[in-house]
Amino acid sequence: MDVLLKKCTIIDPSGPHHRKEVDVLIHNGVIEKIGKRLTAPNAKCKLVEANNLHLSPGWLDIMPWHGEPGFEQVETLTSLCAAAAAGGYTAVAPAPNTQPVADQFNNVRALGHFQNSYGVRIHPLGALSVGTEGKDLTEIYDLTQAGAVAFTDGWKSVQHSGLLLRALEYVRPLKRTVINQPHERNLENEGLMHEGVTSTLLGMKGIPALAEEIMVHRDLELARYAGSAIHILSITSKGSVRLVKEGKKQGIPVSASVAIMNLLAIDEDVRDFDPAYKIWPPLRSAEDQKALLAGVKNQTIDVITSNHSPSDQEHKDLEFAYAAYGITQLQTCFPAFNSAFPEELDTFVLAVSQNPRSILGLKKVTIEVGEPVEMTLFNPTETWTFTRSKNRSQAINTPFFDHPFTGKVVGTIIGDQLNII
Repeated sequence: MDVLLKKCTIIDPSGPHHRKEVDVLIHNGVIEKIGKRLTAPNAKCKLVEANNLHLSPGWLDIMPWHGEPGFEQVETLTSLCAAAAAGGYTAVAPAPNTQPVADQFNNVRALGHFQNSYGVRIHPLGALSVGTEGKDLTEIYDLTQAGAVAFTDGWKSVQHSGLLLRALEYVRPLKRTVINQPHERNLENEGLMHEGVTSTLLGMKGIPALAEEIMVHRDLELARYAGSAIHILSITSKGSVRLVKEGKKQGIPVSASVAIMNLLAIDEDVRDFDPAYKIWPPLRSAEDQKALLAGVKNQTIDVITSNHSPSDQEHKDLEFAYAAYGITQLQTCFPAFNSAFPEELDTFVLAVSQNPRSILGLKKVTIEVGEPVEMTLFNPTETWTFTRSKNRSQAINTPFFDHPFTGKVVGTIIGDQLNII
């Protein structure tokens, strides 16, 4: 199949054609030509023209959750891929927290070979501990052979320091990364939101930033000791940003990510007790939000994640105290960020394309002649409204229905598969 993209602006900060407006000709899943005024080689060539068309290396999301197997009523792999493609993602590395979890060779291998009509590539994350229970290590070598690109217990923070250290030591010769979401449960205080002025005014128990920061510090020291790579998932506080920045300066092999909602919202948004804003990790203060955004801009924070965590209505449409944590965010990650920070388009693309692939040890994707195709098409200035009819996830736990956005995904191209949204 041939595809000709006309007058597209390339956003590829680490590539040779960054910010150039060109035509791109694709033949059999490979970029054949990049230049001006290219013409279709034959009548069967698919022509893609759109107003203010932009093109970037395909986006990859680390740790979105799906419920297959075990919780298919919430989200299947197929619906996850549908939402991912509609959100501009060409690949996902989903959380292993299914039932059973991705802690066996066959489970991981099947996940990596899952076929979907959207062409979305799945890079499996292997469970770090058996059943993600934080007690015994999985067979890390076997899971690597099955295709696991990194190891994590997903949203379950590894509490046992010795276990995390052994995992770091095991993955080092395999050139894999350990991913951990930092949260010291013993400091949680049965909290429901960020501990601060707002939680006090609302009369709700708060979760102190210390519960995160003390584990960030621990993980940095364990990574230093093991000489092994660690990715600290979804940091939320000013203190965590500072710790990661200092760790990088000291040469610790650490990377970090932030969930999109922690860049967009703060604890004060919980004032109306809307369960849509009950998110894990919790929304923090305005000061924390400012530090997180600065960390993204200066590359202290490497990755922006959707933190896609679907929930069914039975568990979400409850009083705030009883509602499940989570938000459906794959489709709205880019438009939400772009609407809030339109001047940071290059930053966003780097944080969802090259950086996550580097952390997971995947081949770099770039826009260059001779390179295999994995790209996202979008218009950063188009205005549109996200509605229930446009939602591709099975879940509807989002505050963004009927919300106007600036920035819209046009489609994706993966190999010889063109998906126009």
